[in-house]
Amino acid sequence: MNSNLKVAKEHNNLKGLFFLFPAAFFVFVSIYTSIIVLPHYVLELGGTEFHSGLFNMLYFFSAVLFRIYFGPLADQRGRKLPLLIGVFVYATTPLLFFLVQDLWYLAPVYLYQAIGLASFLSSASSFIADLAPLNRRGTFLGAYRIVTILALLSGPSFAFLLINTYDFKTWFIFQFFMGLLSFMLIAMVKNPEIPVPGGSFGSLERVVSVLRDHKLQPIFLGIALIAVSYGALSTFVSIYTEQFTQISNPGIYFTYYGLAGIFATLSTGYIVDRFGAPLVAWPAVMIMGLGVAILFFLPSLPLIFYLSSFLAGAGMAGGLLAFITWLVNSSELEVRATALSVQESTIDSFMALGSFAVGVSSVLIGLPVSFAIIGLLVFALASKKIKRVKKNCHL
Repeated sequence: MNSNLKVAKEHNNLKGLFFLFPAAFFVFVSIYTSIIVLPHYVLELGGTEFHSGLFNMLYFFSAVLFRIYFGPLADQRGRKLPLLIGVFVYATTPLLFFLVQDLWYLAPVYLYQAIGLASFLSSASSFIADLAPLNRRGTFLGAYRIVTILALLSGPSFAFLLINTYDFKTWFIFQFFMGLLSFMLIAMVKNPEIPVPGGSFGSLERVVSVLRDHKLQPIFLGIALIAVSYGALSTFVSIYTEQFTQISNPGIYFTYYGLAGIFATLSTGYIVDRFGAPLVAWPAVMIMGLGVAILFFLPSLPLIFYLSSFLAGAGMAGGLLAFITWLVNSSELEVRATALSVQESTIDSFMALGSFAVGVSSVLIGLPVSFAIIGLLVFALASKKIKRVKKNCHL
């Protein structure tokens, strides 16, 4: 009888993932287009690159603050409620952008959109961790990472195609119906049968307890190193490429970056389940650091462009998957969503830090040296950590 109940439970969980993955794909298309495509809408409304950066900064840092509430909410009320809130926000935000005619009215819409970013991401990761079999979490989280990468590869390019063929308003209408479909898919997913803690353990207390957990602190450090590297790349690698090479479309850096990420993710999930996350996570950070550092040689060796994109893409995808699996396995069930919300906030905060640091240093010492310093620092810190992991494992 118990075996039949176990089989039925696993069947329901897999059914939930069947609905969750396509919904997540559509939501991530909205997330990536909000970062990559919406700055062009800001320019169309009469703004400048400064306004685009300002609105994106508002978007990311507002999401960090909102996660203080929405991360613990997923632990207190179950994963499905924040997921529905996040999908609803991303479904309705395009309608608000459709109606906006004045540049500064974009600010409250970006603020509203940040609620979706805060509520969906950490809840989705913890939902998948709850639904996946314990010994295959790395594999299922890896499949989720592939969904996000596919959204990055296809979403912005399709959005630009639709916008160039018609206009932004056509894209916003399409995005609304895409969000509506996502909402219906999430509505059909059942909450996994796990204990949901109650009591007076508040949102801020949960965040503080996660940050004070010594076994989680190395994980957040590794995620921060990845985020700093990605912040530097996402903001400046295209500018750097245009300045020092004859490559006509520097945006293809992230195409190769994404493809490398897919291949890395396909193998990392199994390796993490087989050998453990720490032995995979820190080498991946070292690979990403190396991918950033070798950009120093780009002006004299253009082929570095492609090698860097493959190394950085594989390092980020493999590293994030390993760290997220490590985080899920190491955090207590009653604060799992909170821990994942702290992880997302770490990514947003240190992406902004990496972008700012390279922006300042590029004025003082130039982009080539700035990339070299960031990359070598990340590589060295990860190398130090992997030595400690090997020592603890008696390797």
